[in-house]
Amino acid sequence: FGLHFTSTMSVAERQQHESEDLASDYDLMDGIEADWVDEEELSALEVIRQQPRSALVALFAALGGFLFGLDVGYIGPVYEMKSFLEDICDGETLGAATKGLITGIFSIGCIVTSVPMVSGLFMDKLGRKWTIMSGAWVYSAGAIVQCLATNVHHLYLGRFASGLGIGMLSTTVPVYQTEVAPKETRGALGTLYQMGITAGILSAGLVDMWLADAAEGWRWAGSPRVAVSLFLAVGMLSMPESPRHLARKGDNDRTMHTLQWLRRGAREDYVEIEFDCVIEEVEAEARMGEP
Repeated sequence: FGLHFTSTMSVAERQQHESEDLASDYDLMDGIEADWVDEEELSALEVIRQQPRSALVALFAALGGFLFGLDVGYIGPVYEMKSFLEDICDGETLGAATKGLITGIFSIGCIVTSVPMVSGLFMDKLGRKWTIMSGAWVYSAGAIVQCLATNVHHLYLGRFASGLGIGMLSTTVPVYQTEVAPKETRGALGTLYQMGITAGILSAGLVDMWLADAAEGWRWAGSPRVAVSLFLAVGMLSMPESPRHLARKGDNDRTMHTLQWLRRGAREDYVEIEFDCVIEEVEAEARMGEP
């Protein structure tokens, strides 16, 4: 009985110490936020003018949302194009079930790669930057297959592949945008992905309307998706990795270098404070996540 009582007490004491450690980690993170509040407050527009690089990086990454919008806005009008019906179904009208599957299989692809266990694996192993690049390459492959399709089975394959790419982009781009942004502009820059989707839907509708009666018009209407996805995939080579991802990997030198590049125009002490906060937040999160 005495041994059992001692064991129970040791477990209780250990749980108490763990609770105290967890509370201290939360206090640490609250202190970090306090340090930020103490800094000179600037409006989001002033910060963008002072540090334009982070805004430009987030805007470029928003092409991932633009691709999503292009695909959503492209497919509906294509079903009624004469060139599409002649090329895919010998002039016959597609059945409702076939249309639904062509449209829906894209969403199935999106679901597969946007499941947290899958998207989180990509982001943790490849990083935000390389996950965006991978998503763009996968999407471009699917878009090319669609543009060259000669039957509905090719469309199924191309639509599913494009969905896989969009699933990777839709989960990674918003994370990347907020992690490269200064604290004052995270909300504003994080909305660029949604703006990209809306702009893409509008652009796809205009392109479809313009090419509706053109020879091979449905194929040409899909070509902007190929061009934009390849531009995103190649352009991301010159974009920085997320500072927070680098900190989680323990690469503090690259974390500081990336922050200095993104925050060019900001005070030197501002960058040093942000670097310290990122490192401390990552360490606190790691401790809170330990069993």
